[in-house]
Parts: sequence; structure tokens; C-alpha cells
Amino acid sequence: MSPALPDEARFAIGTFTRLPVPAPRRVDAAVAGRGLALAPLVGAGLGLASGWPLLVTGVDLVARLLSATLVLALAAWLDRGLHWDGLADVADGLASGAPAERARAIMTRSDIGPNGVLALVLVVLLQVLALAQLPAGGPALAAWVLALALGRLAAAVAAGWWVRPAKVDGLGAAVLGSVTPSRLVLALLATAPVAIAAAWLGPLPWLAALLGMPVAAAAVALVLARVARRRFDGSTGDVLGATVELATLAALLVLALAG
Repeated sequence: MSPALPDEARFAIGTFTRLPVPAPRRVDAAVAGRGLALAPLVGAGLGLASGWPLLVTGVDLVARLLSATLVLALAAWLDRGLHWDGLADVADGLASGAPAERARAIMTRSDIGPNGVLALVLVVLLQVLALAQLPAGGPALAAWVLALALGRLAAAVAAGWWVRPAKVDGLGAAVLGSVTPSRLVLALLATAPVAIAAAWLGPLPWLAALLGMPVAAAAVALVLARVARRRFDGSTGDVLGATVELATLAALLVLALAG
């Protein structure tokens, strides 16, 4: 990568992928907010890089299931599985029933509890099944690319200016609340060409690609942020990770359940 890469791009690529980009020269609310606005484009790139098996699979259901599983494995490797870790931690924290401070402490532990394992298994299975339900080839690849872009758009929504971080220090404190209205508009503008390309080239249903899938992903972000404020006394980096995977699932389910 070029050393002249802007800090916003370094933040977006370094946060959402395992690519060896240089670390940002500084990380503050401005850099994090603009980086999250670029995140949908990074998600679309991840979708293309991990979704190619969908183009070579057969129409047989078992072949589609195997292909979808490989695609998820590739995506998890490319983004270092950080979002899956966040999903498991949030599930453990929510299931603990503990007060906010204790629940956050549970989320920071290195081990994964039974509720975290169950959440991982269920979300992985649902993503695989939803992806395998889609027509093989172009439509499935387009849906995957758009779903990953929307998962990262949901992270930008979940880091909006109305969100309160649970802690006042750490990277999460710089990221949460950093997406101002103008940066959210930029994130939407970054996602729009991905949605249009998916609908046109996939092809995917226009209503689902331009309305149903984005609304489902944004709804996940808003609901999870509200739950985090009530249960954890604010949001965390783990909540953002969980938002990415649950919003990706919600976007895929819109297409799969619509047939």
C-alpha cells in the first residue's frame, strides 16, 4: 500500500480487513468517522474477494451449501474474524443478566461462554442457509457483496452521533459517536453504487436491493445500539462487531425469505 494512503482509508482497511496497510498516523473522531463512512466500499471489496466460489458452484443444493460455507470461511479469514468475536462477546454479556459494569467485564474476557458459542453457530448457519437459498452464480455473488457492504454501513449507523460509548477511553470511545450526519450521508453515497450494481448486474430485485436490504441492516444497527445502551450503559467495539454480522444476516434474509 502507498504510504500516502489517507488516514481514513488506512483506518477503514485496517479495521475491516487483514490487509497489511500502514497504521493511521492519528486516530480521532474525525478519522474514525470518515473511515466508517468508507467502510461499505471495503465491505464490497471483501464480498468480491470472498464470494468468487459462488460463481463456480453447481445448482445442486449440497453444492450451494458447500460453496456458501467456503465463502463465509474466506470472509472470516479476510477480516480476521473480529466481528464474530464481538458477536460472541455481546451474546455472553446479554445472557449474563449482570449489571452493566459486570456485563462489560464478561465481554472483555478471552474465553467464550455457551451463549456466545450458540450465537456464533446460529448466525453462521443462518448466513450459510440464506446464501445457499439464493440462485447460484451472479445473483448469489451480488447478494453477498451487497450484504457485506450493508453490514459495514450498519457499523457506521451504530457509531452515529447519538450513540454513547460505555467507556471513556480506548479505540471504541474514539469511534462511537464519530459518524456525524454528513459522514452518514457519505456512507450512504458509498453504498448506493454497490446496491445499484447488485440490482443491475446480479440481477437482484430492485426493491430489495435498494430498500429492503438497507432498511433491514439499519434496523439491526439501531436496535442493537438501543439494547447496548440499556444493558451495557452504552455501546462498545464488541457491539459494533456484532452489528456487522447481524446486519449482514438481516440483509441476506430479506432476499432468502422473499424467495
